[in-house]
Amino acid sequence: MSHDDFPMSDFITRSYTATGRALTREEKMSLEAKLRKRVEQLLSSPDEHGVAGPRLLVEARRLWAHVQKWTDQHLVTPSNPAAMEIGCHAMYLPMKRMSAVTVGKFGQLSLRERAEQAAEELVSEMADHMDEASLDAAVQLLNELPQRKPASDDARLLADVINVEDFGVNGVIAQAIILAAKGQGLDQLVEAADKRDAYGYFEARLKDGFHFGPLRELARRRVARARQMVELLKQESLEI
Repeated sequence: MSHDDFPMSDFITRSYTATGRALTREEKMSLEAKLRKRVEQLLSSPDEHGVAGPRLLVEARRLWAHVQKWTDQHLVTPSNPAAMEIGCHAMYLPMKRMSAVTVGKFGQLSLRERAEQAAEELVSEMADHMDEASLDAAVQLLNELPQRKPASDDARLLADVINVEDFGVNGVIAQAIILAAKGQGLDQLVEAADKRDAYGYFEARLKDGFHFGPLRELARRRVARARQMVELLKQESLEI
């Protein structure tokens, strides 16, 4: 029976290792402080245009908090929380070079390209700061994310949480930031949204792009909010 077959209240109420031993508080702490400090410095440092700010670090922390929400509710028992945390931060390393980020015809970012770039950036920036086993585990996790059926629950959960971020108001705002960095504006944002609806883009992703039922339903709710936001943008454009 899959995780999707259980209501959230029925999931187990403790975290365990693969051998059945309960995780200690220290094990749940995840990343060592020095590694966390290093990756946070990378995300806060100036981007390719020399602009420094908190956005990428805040986004990475929010992604990790979202992962923790589901592990705290025991949707999965993570086998390597440290790799998941470093993976959340690594996914935003490519965003420091927006010129290298590819945007699809629907204005979307490719999970495969993001994960591949994140793995490359992680090796480049963290090889001298992490032991080989920890770095390999994080890279393996990132490489699993775009797979149709990732081998680990850790990868399936992280992929779902990343995908959810593309949905809803947050997804619209994130897309606006990316389009603006490439010299495009609200007209292109609305045009991309219309294309997604015309081609059934979100419906296809909801059907095939999630591994866990609760995250799929969260994404479904967010689609409606995103469409409301786009409609408001259209209404305001008619007032000009």
